[in-house]
Amino acid sequence: MSQSIKISVLALLFSLQFIQAQDVQKYKIHSHNDYEQNIPFWSAYANGLNSIEADIFLKDNRLYVSHTEADIKKERTLEKLYLDPLQQVMALQMGNQQPIQLLIDIKTESIATLKKLIAVLETYPNVINNKKFSIVI
Repeated sequence: MSQSIKISVLALLFSLQFIQAQDVQKYKIHSHNDYEQNIPFWSAYANGLNSIEADIFLKDNRLYVSHTEADIKKERTLEKLYLDPLQQVMALQMGNQQPIQLLIDIKTESIATLKKLIAVLETYPNVINNKKFSIVI
């Protein structure tokens, strides 16, 4: 084999390895209605998911995560199911610290719910100021 063919083959192999490494990060996985899982947030995070959905309802000045208003449970708040665990992940540097998108679907009157959401998020500065965390409403 001539020297130029060897170099070409090595360059091709290197290129394929580089492309393959990029493809691993290209795919994002979404946990639809994550709060219906047995262990909301933790199952998604442990399995490397990048997007987690939470439907929120403003009721009694609290943000509850539920599919319907009739299914609201007192202990299933946005803080307990998602923001507290995210804060733990970041504080303890757990896992591989993959980028996380929290997809919030507002189910009650938008202005009041958004105001409450902003107020709640402001109590989690380490979460909302982390470059690997984003919120989509």
